Amino acid sequence: MTVVFSQKSMLQHFDTNSSDIHFKNNPTVFHTKLNDGPNLYSVLWNQILSLWFNKIIYDEISFRKRYDDSILLFYTNDLIHEINILIETLKHSKTIHLLYAKLKLNYSEDLIHELLKLKKIIFSTYLILNN
Repeated sequence: MTVVFSQKSMLQHFDTNSSDIHFKNNPTVFHTKLNDGPNLYSVLWNQILSLWFNKIIYDEISFRKRYDDSILLFYTNDLIHEINILIETLKHSKTIHLLYAKLKLNYSEDLIHELLKLKKIIFSTYLILNN
């Protein structure tokens, strides 16, 4: 197997188990996403959660101090969607691991309340920016 790092990463391997001579002598190529790793949105989402749980973001003003208004406007729906998924997942599985398993959340009514507060702040910020 060969890993080629360039603008776009790709994996190549020879299928030695294949009965087709073409696949035995020519590598099969698998393309991976550009710059494999977390994308900008997942970094943003993880930062927001971390800042929220550490009480660095606690209202609309502190939220806007951390992030440019254009970012908040662009990602509001995605962030609200993530919070909804997180709440539903917690209700059903009771535990969830985030931030590459560095953060473990256990279901509690207080945690759900905190996530709903974060959702309200995100949405309120969106409304403020649209007026």
